[in-house]
Amino acid sequence: MRRSFEESGVVAVDTLVDIWSGKDVGSVIEVPSKLVCQQSCGCEKRLETNRSDFLNSYYGELNLFKEFDTHMLEMNTRFTTAKNSAELYDSTRRIAEFFKLKKMYICICAAFEKQSEQCVLIDTNGIYEGISENVVSMVQFGHKVPVGTEFLSSELLPEDFLNGEESVFYAFSPIYFKDRFIGYVAYEPSKIKGSGDLFAMWLMTISNNAGSFYLKCELERVVEKLNKLYIRDPLTGLYNRRGMSSLSKPFIEQALCNGKWVSVICADIDNLKPINDVYGHAEGDNAIKCVADVLYASMPEDSICTRTGGDEFCVIVAHDNRDDIEAYIQNIEERLRDYNNESSLPYKVDCSCGYSSVCAADFTSEEELIKLSIFI
Repeated sequence: MRRSFEESGVVAVDTLVDIWSGKDVGSVIEVPSKLVCQQSCGCEKRLETNRSDFLNSYYGELNLFKEFDTHMLEMNTRFTTAKNSAELYDSTRRIAEFFKLKKMYICICAAFEKQSEQCVLIDTNGIYEGISENVVSMVQFGHKVPVGTEFLSSELLPEDFLNGEESVFYAFSPIYFKDRFIGYVAYEPSKIKGSGDLFAMWLMTISNNAGSFYLKCELERVVEKLNKLYIRDPLTGLYNRRGMSSLSKPFIEQALCNGKWVSVICADIDNLKPINDVYGHAEGDNAIKCVADVLYASMPEDSICTRTGGDEFCVIVAHDNRDDIEAYIQNIEERLRDYNNESSLPYKVDCSCGYSSVCAADFTSEEELIKLSIFI
């Protein structure tokens, strides 16, 4: 029995034309298979086969499969280790050469390629359906369109392919993953007929690997977001106590190994309760965020700034000179003074600071580290 691929293609195109014309088409359209009578049943006269021709044909197909398997193994390996989408799709070029494609485009919906905050693969409620308005060209094969070129999906390809007088033939194969449309592969073959099963396997592998890559990227973003929620204070964006506990010891040890001074600054907001009682908790939150922003802006970039309680903060900072810590605290006071002068609020935002410091040159045991830990 021969499956009627060619006949099915004709019926599919005719059905699309009927739908576009407004005709009512059935939900199920059957295309019958074909009975092919061959030599084994006696319907056809058995022909003598030249052994040499048979072996050449057999080993030719065997070598073809082996070459394809080698390319597929290489592609899957590179897919697995791809750090970005450019590496992800570049591994498809070898098999495109194997199939002797003249041109190939891999066009991915911008929502996936740009890694938007919307989780389009993790969510199963159909948030994202169909092709997006913009798509991105992800591989350069047989054409001069740079990788990363964004264009309207209505244009189909990132260059004008109908600007000549000669007819052109392009095939489009969708890339699906978990019932989500990711994009499509467009290609101009050197011949229409070829190793159909191998080609279908290749396209299916591209879909699975591309989907897995974007799913992994989404999971990494979700994990990163959860980690931030776990170690960050939601009001100020500073670290919370969990964040400080996990980061403080390696930070202090590394700074001391580099010959730095390490200081721990503890700060609390002055008169926060009266601000809450008189002006409301929204203004109290404003005072907390103001002090948090000032602390963060006044410290070196690699400092650990933490909100340890309602009106309490802790900063662990590494610096080169002993007097640097006084300059940091003075910077805090000046920034708060500027804020109060410019804010026109009926209350002032101030904080009180104290600190303890350890010098690497005097660090001879764990006792100094323990003292800092107690201070924290």
